[in-house]
Amino acid sequence: MFHARIVSPRGSLYVAAEATPYDLENLRMHVHDLRAAASADTRLELRIDRPSSTATYQRVSTFLQQLEAEGIQTSFSLSPPPSSPRPTAAPSFNGVARRGSAC
Repeated sequence: MFHARIVSPRGSLYVAAEATPYDLENLRMHVHDLRAAASADTRLELRIDRPSSTATYQRVSTFLQQLEAEGIQTSFSLSPPPSSPRPTAAPSFNGVARRGSAC
């Protein structure tokens, strides 16, 4: 999945979708719609969630290179890996509690 933020003099837009060819082409149309004709002030910030396949990285890389060739400023980042939740273990005791004794 990707998260994209388009910023231009004409406005801004946030898009989140899978990194399929269809969704990347849809993103390209949004970038072009927001791009001011005589301005190079359009920026696309793209973040991809982990894990993604090598094919996805290649598809996105090619997509960004094409936009850069058109004069769009781009930035790319990977989402941080998900933090593993800390397990909530039951408290451990070094011995068996007997009636009347403190644990």
